[in-house]
Amino acid sequence: MLNSITIGRYCYRDSLIHRWNPVCKLVCSILYILFVFQVNQWIQVCLFSLFLLMLLLLSGFSVSYYFRPIWNLRYMIFALIFFYFLFSVPFYQSFLLIWKMVVVILYSMMVLYTTPIGDLTYALTVLLYPLSWFGIPVLLMSRMIGLSLSFLPNIIEQARRILKSLTVRGMDYKHAHFKQKLQIWKMILFPLMDNSFRYADTVADTMEVRLYSVDQKIRFRKMSIHFLDMIQLVFHIGLCLFAWRGVILCGI
Repeated sequence: MLNSITIGRYCYRDSLIHRWNPVCKLVCSILYILFVFQVNQWIQVCLFSLFLLMLLLLSGFSVSYYFRPIWNLRYMIFALIFFYFLFSVPFYQSFLLIWKMVVVILYSMMVLYTTPIGDLTYALTVLLYPLSWFGIPVLLMSRMIGLSLSFLPNIIEQARRILKSLTVRGMDYKHAHFKQKLQIWKMILFPLMDNSFRYADTVADTMEVRLYSVDQKIRFRKMSIHFLDMIQLVFHIGLCLFAWRGVILCGI
């Protein structure tokens, strides 16, 4: 179960998406996710799906690598389908809602897989910079988000170790019934919370030793925008304009 969870883990590949400027990548992900909720027609569903599939293939990972974590959400998806069926929600609307949820997860996973935490922090700092004009600590916010994302792989790895230790002691999660699974999760969560707090204290002490402070000016590696970045940005803008045009036509 936990072996297929890879959310928040950066994996290096020599791909086009990895070389993509992180600021453009974050802007395009925001555009894509915002306009995917405006999709209401089958042709838009197909176009957005094909575009996302092309990006997943260009990232250097197999499609199954992305859909493996989605498979762990199958029970939640089945519960949503049952919920929509119970309240007589039309099939088309049910399909659109589930498709939008899966698409948003896949695109977010692609960004996290192909972007180091430092580059994400840099992109967030650049995008949120206008908020600093109103006295909002943009650098602190970006650093907190970056640290939170870097915690995810560590927490998942610790959960795997605890689960393996429980398996050695005779508690098999795969073949346990529902009540036993709840007990196993209880045995996982409490040590996991304790280890996470200890890890957070260690990171805080390390940052303090390295003289990190809220007012410290951090110099990120400057990343220039290349021609391929502009092409990707134009493709995303064109896709969003197509979705916006469909919304206007539906409104008329």
